[in-house]
Amino acid sequence: MIYKFNTFISLKVTLIIIILISSQILTSCINLREDYPDINYYSLSQKATEVSKIKAEGILQVRSFTGSNALTDKRFQVENSKGEIQKLYYYRWNDNFAELFTWLTISKLNLEKYFVGGVVSQNTVQIPNYILEGEILGLKIYNGTNKQDDTSYVELSLEISLLSYTKDSLDLEMIYSNTYTNKVQRPSNKAETIAPAVNSAANNIIETLAKDILKEINH
Repeated sequence: MIYKFNTFISLKVTLIIIILISSQILTSCINLREDYPDINYYSLSQKATEVSKIKAEGILQVRSFTGSNALTDKRFQVENSKGEIQKLYYYRWNDNFAELFTWLTISKLNLEKYFVGGVVSQNTVQIPNYILEGEILGLKIYNGTNKQDDTSYVELSLEISLLSYTKDSLDLEMIYSNTYTNKVQRPSNKAETIAPAVNSAANNIIETLAKDILKEINH
């Protein structure tokens, strides 16, 4: 009887130890999960500007911009001084970057009222007078070696073409094309400075190309 009793006590103690260890492991796992940082998602937004005093008659259709396969990865891709690319897991675009740029172009050109008939997407049922299409050639996010200097920057490059229907036909002809590049310095190499810099570069390019295509149409 004494042997059985001791055995029971031993099993009970062992069970308690196992429960305590399991509880510690579970708590550790929960703590590890709680320590994970949040994933930050970013988009492109319009910078406040004035309504354009120069306008073009008709409707402009903006087709979806294209880009390399690298731009379909929503994670920020940062290049260092050694030419190495690091993909930031916790900093991402909330959509394909080319799509974000497309919708920024449409909304910005509409907001600033460059076209009397408005600016529409390629899914519209309206018949446009002009069609803007383009390709994003590159989005370079560069990190300098010093966190406090201004050697970090972003550089956005793209190519656009403006099409118009020929007179008395439904054929399209290219009436203007150009390549645009805009570089914006970042105050540091912190990840939080990337999205605002890219947003500025995108807005700068759209403002410039809008004025250029209006000159071409109205000349």
